[in-house]
Amino acid sequence: MAVVIDQLQTARCGQGTLGDNLTSVADQIERQRLLYDTKPNTDCSGIFHRAVAALGGRCPGSPMPGADARDTRAIARWYADRGRLLWIDEPLQKDQLIRPGAVLFFGQSGRRYAATDLGTPKMYARGQGIDHMGIVTRIERGSDGHVVRYWMLHGHGRKGQTAAGVTSTDYVDHDGKTKYNNQHRSYVSRSSGPMPPYGNWDQHWVAVAPVLEPTRLAAVPGGAGPILAMAPSAVTQGCAALE
Repeated sequence: MAVVIDQLQTARCGQGTLGDNLTSVADQIERQRLLYDTKPNTDCSGIFHRAVAALGGRCPGSPMPGADARDTRAIARWYADRGRLLWIDEPLQKDQLIRPGAVLFFGQSGRRYAATDLGTPKMYARGQGIDHMGIVTRIERGSDGHVVRYWMLHGHGRKGQTAAGVTSTDYVDHDGKTKYNNQHRSYVSRSSGPMPPYGNWDQHWVAVAPVLEPTRLAAVPGGAGPILAMAPSAVTQGCAALE
């Protein structure tokens, strides 16, 4: 599958870039102090829906998942059915896809996934596949060009205790040396020990999609051009509280 998310952050979107609008939406959601899973649309998929609803008003013309795609797995399937979801089996080789406006999907806590699992019905099954999601708002790259830190807007934490907002994980040690091991293995978090590369704590990063419809967004006056280039044959076929 040949997928490149290009110029996503800087694509024109209403007033300013998609990155600008996404940062503003994230700030708006954080100010509301929406405690995790205490009322409708306050879990991770609910926060996603709040964010895309706000973006829809700022970036018109782009189809987005509706209320029928309520949970993380249904949202992922919505993107997959439109050829906009890429499954991630080699996260250390796919960090160029992590950028503001990328929707990241994660698997079950502590569970590893083989390449043969990705795209199968298992990944859309509750308790087996996708379990968490968020929207990247900011990234930091190291001197070698690889992502060493990213910030993500999501509903997260303990029910009734943690407000939705932007969190980040640092991928380098105190000496600045990247602590990735081998492909499919772990990086070492300063605070929590071994974790899956680019995962959400112990949840593996398993898929990515652009938050908005690429060709529609590119059609906005002043657009920066396509933000997703996909080969013609590249169509692919939950939300738990984190301790």
